[in-house]
Amino acid sequence: PSKCNEGLMELGATVCTPQRPDCSRCPLRQVCVATTLPEPDAIPRPKVRPVRQIVHLHLALIQRGDRLLLEQRPSGGLWGGLWQPIGKESPKAMSTDDFLRGSPVGLLKCEELERRKRQLTHRTVHIQVYRATTRVRSGVWATRREAAELGMARPVRDILDRHVWPEEMA
Repeated sequence: PSKCNEGLMELGATVCTPQRPDCSRCPLRQVCVATTLPEPDAIPRPKVRPVRQIVHLHLALIQRGDRLLLEQRPSGGLWGGLWQPIGKESPKAMSTDDFLRGSPVGLLKCEELERRKRQLTHRTVHIQVYRATTRVRSGVWATRREAAELGMARPVRDILDRHVWPEEMA
C-alpha cells in the first residue's frame, strides 16, 4: 500500500496537476473519469477554507464566597450550550468601561485580569477576563464541585482553575 500511495502522490505532483493535467502522459488515462470530460482540467478543485471569524468573548468572574455566577451559552454558535461565567460576545474588542456599561447583570465594577487567544477551526477567539462585582443575587451560583459537573469549554475551565479556584488544583 505504501508504494501505491507514493506512486499516486507522485502522479498528482508531476502529471495530473490541478493547474495543467497532462492526460497524454498519464498511465491511468484508460480508467480516468476526467478524460471523459470535455475539459479534463475541470476536475473539482480543493475546497476553499472559510475565512476564520474573529470573536471577542468578555467574561466576568463574579464570586460570593466560594460560589461563582455562571450562565449557559446559547445553543448555537461558539461553544453552544456550554457553561461559562457571565459574559458578552462581540465582533470587536471592548474596553473595560464598555463592558461594564453593556453588562447583562449590571456590574458595579470590574478590573481586567487577563487576555488570551484561542484558535479554533473556523474562529479566532479573543478572551478578556475580568474580576467583577454585582448586586444581582439571582442566577446560577456554583461551587467548584458543582461547576465541575457542568459542561464547559476547555479555555473557560482553565480560566476558572487559574483565577477562581487555584488552591484546589494541587
